[in-house]
Amino acid sequence: MKDIINDYDLFIFDLDDTLAKTEKYHYQAWLNTLRNNVDTNFFFDYNTFCSIFHSNKEDNIKNYLRNDLHIENIENIRNEKTKNYLRLSL
Repeated sequence: MKDIINDYDLFIFDLDDTLAKTEKYHYQAWLNTLRNNVDTNFFFDYNTFCSIFHSNKEDNIKNYLRNDLHIENIENIRNEKTKNYLRLSL
């Protein structure tokens, strides 16, 4: 297996959508995931998405999924969202 850590002198992490514009993929991945699990007509606009999913509160997403959308298996939903995101962004 390739030793990626020692093969490079520098790593750049873009955690705030500055270098690579990925937020639209996260939004669409969440939208697709929630449509598959809540309602095929489910929709939230981009501003609503940002207000919920960009919170500094660690449990904000979990609370939204559980309390507002009545989703019990949060981990499965997050895994599905990640798969959707990877399909969209690659």
